[in-house]
Amino acid sequence: MNALPQVVFLPQVGYELDTVCRKIELIFSQFEASLPPAGSKVLLKPNLVKAAKRSDAAQTDPEFVRAVILCGRKRGWNISVGDSPAIGSARQVGNASGLTKVCDELQTPLLTLEGSISVSIENRPTTIAASLQNFDAIINLPKLKGHGQLYFTAAVKNLYGCVAGKVKIVRHVAMGDKEGGRIFARMLLDTAELVKPCLTIVDGIDAMAGRGPLNGKCVQENLIAAATDSIALDWALVQHLGGDITQDPILNLVSEEARYQNHCHSELVTPFGLPKRGAFYFPSKEERKPISFHPWILLRFAFRNLKSKFAS
Repeated sequence: MNALPQVVFLPQVGYELDTVCRKIELIFSQFEASLPPAGSKVLLKPNLVKAAKRSDAAQTDPEFVRAVILCGRKRGWNISVGDSPAIGSARQVGNASGLTKVCDELQTPLLTLEGSISVSIENRPTTIAASLQNFDAIINLPKLKGHGQLYFTAAVKNLYGCVAGKVKIVRHVAMGDKEGGRIFARMLLDTAELVKPCLTIVDGIDAMAGRGPLNGKCVQENLIAAATDSIALDWALVQHLGGDITQDPILNLVSEEARYQNHCHSELVTPFGLPKRGAFYFPSKEERKPISFHPWILLRFAFRNLKSKFAS
């Protein structure tokens, strides 16, 4: 019988560097066997969906990323930070929250994931960024957020940023709400399977509640969560936060298919006790919206990307 995947929940109030570093080091110790050796090229993949102030809680907090960089350097890793934002480069988007400044202070490259590798899973073709081939391991650093289209975003959804460029927007238009969102959800699960992060650490200290990923409310959930199994981590988070699995297209699909059943149960590791619930809440029915984008949004995104290139 396979052992249950482990999911770590840790309480954490605020982004004071020493205390966050201690929590990150505890997580690294818990998942020691899954981490790369010294000398490895490691990509940290935060959530850089779009330019937003740090106080909006739309991006993985720059001080959270700083802590992971510093803890990773102690292990001898050669670290880069990278994502493929919807609009603009990673550095442009990181300017708004302060992440670019943090990476520059630590002399850590902040990269825009580019290029395309075509892969098939069970005869389903998909692509991920070619830039990922430059790294020995990927550590996923999502921001805990409600999501108007997908109910919430954490481990699995954050890996969609490993699809480069405007392909992400095209997939929203082409797949969107087909079969009640199942096609889009399966693509996200396929992407997560292809990227295969060695570890996911969720920044749920400050979270975005309600209708994210951009227009929700910044709240204090005071939580850091981690696992090597992205699906198990998302499942455990929704349960802990009092959510409804059936409202999330990804986890609803997971619940229906035998191949994913080993991800639906986990061993919770809570060395400081189960963290108290904070102020996070999921989007209401009135705040939900279609996964599909109207085709005219492609033109708007193309214009904004062109504008961002001139600004760079």
